[in-house]
Amino acid sequence: VSDFAPHDAILDLLMAKKTQEIADRDLKEVMEKLNANEAFYRIFQKFPSLVWRARTDRTFDYFNGTWTDFTGHTVAQDAGRGWLTLIHPDDVASFEEKLNASFNRREPFVTEYRMKHHSGNYRWIRNHGQPYYDKHGTFAGFVGSCFDETDKKEFELKLQELNEMKDKLISIIGHDLRNPLINIVGLVELLEKNYHKLDATTVETIIRNLHASSQTTFELLKSLIEWSKSQQKECRFEPKELDAVKVCHEILDVLKPIADQKHISLHCPNLSGLTFYADENMFKTVMRNLVSNAIKFTRENRNISLNTEQKDHHTVFTLTDDGVGIPNDKLPFLFDPAKSVSSNGTHNEVGSGLGLALCKNFVERHRGTIYAESQEGKGTAITFSLPNDYGFTC
Repeated sequence: VSDFAPHDAILDLLMAKKTQEIADRDLKEVMEKLNANEAFYRIFQKFPSLVWRARTDRTFDYFNGTWTDFTGHTVAQDAGRGWLTLIHPDDVASFEEKLNASFNRREPFVTEYRMKHHSGNYRWIRNHGQPYYDKHGTFAGFVGSCFDETDKKEFELKLQELNEMKDKLISIIGHDLRNPLINIVGLVELLEKNYHKLDATTVETIIRNLHASSQTTFELLKSLIEWSKSQQKECRFEPKELDAVKVCHEILDVLKPIADQKHISLHCPNLSGLTFYADENMFKTVMRNLVSNAIKFTRENRNISLNTEQKDHHTVFTLTDDGVGIPNDKLPFLFDPAKSVSSNGTHNEVGSGLGLALCKNFVERHRGTIYAESQEGKGTAITFSLPNDYGFTC
């Protein structure tokens, strides 16, 4: 600055220089903070958990590398509230309710929901959220971490299913199996104490009842054993080409005497010439359970029909009866062994409630499907399909 410069000009220059120094110092502090934050958040990039941050307006502005690896999304795609589209539609409302309540109260939260993985499958996520504050103690938002707990959740669900199954088996043993055994014991005691006093007609009636009760007991035990083996994967799976006429008529011939007692006609009009691939023992178990069940719930002088067709590289079997039908509230649980409820047949026949669950298990081991359609009072149709190839493993 020249010695002849006006005094005000000198002051202005000095102030400008000072302002620049302050600006440089402030910029340096900002850059140091940014670098520190970048280093801080870099630590989280490869954390084993999915780390996120949400601001006070409840928009999300940070996701770590583990998050983007899991979702297959970029941070930009999930920023704001975009990531909420990854949550299973059935779980979004409960999560947002939990998040909003925690924001309002500034309290930590833990919640579970299903979130879409980059594979397209939903995985169970356990999300831990924690409020955080700036150096002045002002609420700045939430940070959190998520853990994939699918394996644990599936184990818990399987454990719950096993507990329900245990209760079901105890119920079967304690009620359905106990009652026919009590009946057998009572009839045998009656014969033992009074056989010399009873006429031939009464003895014949008792023997017939003994046979029916013992047959019921045997069927219940067989269902229990087959179900137990299926759950322990002890059933050997050996698919081969089968002749529909041969294997289906073997089952129908065995069950015909039971159907004849109720004057029920069994029809299978279109089996001729049909071959398909299946494990013979499993297929016969499925057919035996389905036909037995149809006979059980069909009144006297009615019909049961087995129809087949080739469709979309599958062999489709449909067993139709004009029996009592299934109530709408029971239909969704028909193949669920833990939730299904065994009902007595039209002649008061009892069952284990495991037969249809066993059918579903064996059909699915063939990579097939099974479903039921029913109208209460008018009958039921159960359809199952098996793939025509056998080059698969189960």
